[in-house]
Amino acid sequence: MNIATSPTGLLAVTNLDPKSDVLRKNYDQILDEFLPLGFEDIAERNYLADVTDNDWKLIRERLQVAE
Repeated sequence: MNIATSPTGLLAVTNLDPKSDVLRKNYDQILDEFLPLGFEDIAERNYLADVTDNDWKLIRERLQVAE
């Protein structure tokens, strides 16, 4: 969930599998792909499509649905 916070936003990642090693195995590849990206790149990839207002009631509702 993308949360509209100043100045850069906040991404909350939920429902991760604690037994998965996918992130650990692909860490360097992930960094190589995403660190060089600028705002325009992110907007083009549609990462900004699902932005939640910075309102705790809305955030809590979205987090509960994700659980």
